[in-house]
Amino acid sequence: FASLYYGLLHDPKYGEAFFTKLAAQRPRMVQSVGLISQAIAAGEASIGFTGLPFDAVNLKAQSPNAPIAYIYLDVVTSAPTFMGINAQAANPNAARLFAAWMMSPSGQATHNGEGRASSVLGNLPGTLTAPEISSVRHDVTTEKVAGEYRALIDMFDRLFN
Repeated sequence: FASLYYGLLHDPKYGEAFFTKLAAQRPRMVQSVGLISQAIAAGEASIGFTGLPFDAVNLKAQSPNAPIAYIYLDVVTSAPTFMGINAQAANPNAARLFAAWMMSPSGQATHNGEGRASSVLGNLPGTLTAPEISSVRHDVTTEKVAGEYRALIDMFDRLFN
């Protein structure tokens, strides 16, 4: 989530003041992203920050009346995912074929369908509606985040500990 935090820190609408005000509310910290949705659905929290859409969808599937929904912030950064293929796999071409299918419209709709996530291929049937392109911070790069990562951690330690 460092890229999101970097994006918020460098967005004129948010900046360090956002994190300062958030810390002043003494938010409950959890050890796992999955616990965010569980706390909201259980009524232990009224809002979660950096939760994942599929956690909310999975909870709603098990408990249709669970009081939870997922929305994007108005600042969105990239969260790339990677697939690895074992160099000594018995069937490396099968793994390559699976990876290619996962990046096809059919694979994206299957993997991200039922509102579990948005797709890098755009708004496909059944996927979560992607954030508005104008809200995506294309200027947030791995190099920039890595260059300020220590400063981000120091700021969080200062504000939230």
